[in-house]
Amino acid sequence: MTIQNPSGTAPFRRVNINLPAHWQDLVRTESYFQLDHEARQLLQKDQLLGRELNNWQPFDQNEFILAKRSAPEDDEGIWHDDGSRRFAFSMGLNLDPSSIQGGDLLLRKRNSDKLYVFPALKWGEMIIFPTGVDHYEHRVTKVTQGTRLILAGWCW
Repeated sequence: MTIQNPSGTAPFRRVNINLPAHWQDLVRTESYFQLDHEARQLLQKDQLLGRELNNWQPFDQNEFILAKRSAPEDDEGIWHDDGSRRFAFSMGLNLDPSSIQGGDLLLRKRNSDKLYVFPALKWGEMIIFPTGVDHYEHRVTKVTQGTRLILAGWCW
């Protein structure tokens, strides 16, 4: 069973974050070092992203990456559960998600036929989801057109 648009009863949370306006310029100019620096600040527990994640579930620490995947050199991701981390998140930094084909975030409970599918995330759209601690796993499909940029992270 594939679920394209999870309802409010899904074990995942979808939120739209009002990101700083100048972040779009950082993406356009590929200023990833500066974007990484500012993301680190916003992920502190008393800041915009940290507060949102803490609302999902309290956490002590987090780590993150900026992940850029582009066609045609992208590969299909493998199913994985992020180990002992308490939960994870993926936030779209895509200025034009309609230009992206593939790059879907797939989520499922281990050994379940229920599959949650999130196409390329829009600017500031964040999915927060459980990890291996709660027997969930995820993967990203191959990007076949365009470039997908996300801020992905883990909390424990």
